[in-house]
Parts: sequence; structure tokens; C-alpha cells
Amino acid sequence: AFAAYDQFLKNYPHSALAPDALYGLGYSQFALKNYKSAIATQQKLLDAHPESAKAPEAMMNMANSQLQLGQVAAAKQTLRDLVKKFPDSEVTPTAQKRLKALESIK
Repeated sequence: AFAAYDQFLKNYPHSALAPDALYGLGYSQFALKNYKSAIATQQKLLDAHPESAKAPEAMMNMANSQLQLGQVAAAKQTLRDLVKKFPDSEVTPTAQKRLKALESIK
């Protein structure tokens, strides 16, 4: 999947499907345990397509990657930003639960 998304983005960087491909690429990187690259790819999606339907999911994937890297403060901030910016997203309840759990850990 990683190679396919990567090739699609090289061939069609301005496609309407680019946000979906960027999300898929970042998600593939997460699955491959390449967390720093996953964060960078999802940030690229957010920078280029901030209003994309994939933006909340990209933020959730970023927070999960940050947690895997032990970047708890960064993950909390990403989750707070997700909840604030996308209150009606279907991933927001999960983000709220994860944030509450993280904030209960001192």
C-alpha cells in the first residue's frame, strides 16, 4: 500500500484524491512502525488540505504516532487541536476519550 500511495502522489500531486492518498501513505507508515515519517506525512496533508475530510483522521494518526514515540505532551496537544477544530468528526469521541485517559496519567 505504501508504494502505491507514494507512486500515486508522484504521478498526480494535484489530484482531488491527494488528501486521501496522503492519509493512506501516513497510515501505511504508521503500520510499518515508521512513526516519524507518519507524523510528517499527516502534517503535509494538514498543511496542504486543512479542510479535507481526512484532516481529523490525520490528526488522530499523528497523535497515535506521537504516543508511540513517547511524545505524550505533543499527542495531548494534537488531540486537543483535533477536538477543537473538528468537534463534529466521527473520530472526535475517540480523541476525547484518549485525551481524558492521557490527562489522568500524571
